[in-house]
Amino acid sequence: MLLDVVGADAIVLPWRICYIRAHCADDAHLRAHEHEHFRQIAHDGALKFSLLYLWYGLRYGYRQNPYERAARINCGEDACTAGDLAEPRLARLLRTP
Repeated sequence: MLLDVVGADAIVLPWRICYIRAHCADDAHLRAHEHEHFRQIAHDGALKFSLLYLWYGLRYGYRQNPYERAARINCGEDACTAGDLAEPRLARLLRTP
């Protein structure tokens, strides 16, 4: 299965399909995180999101990928810092209060 290949509990595909492992289906934080990726796809479009996600993943790694960082910040997993707001690749993805 795809989740085994990528080693994740959930994944959102650019055409707005989300796969979540059955044992994680009730995890509200995980669902909120994945929902942020739906919002990012709607914001950037599927092609731009896909290309940038891949590029950012190769350039910065999973944890520092701006899409992942923004998803963690927007759903409350991580705090937003002044440095985050000063980084254009990340700041454009953050929801403003």
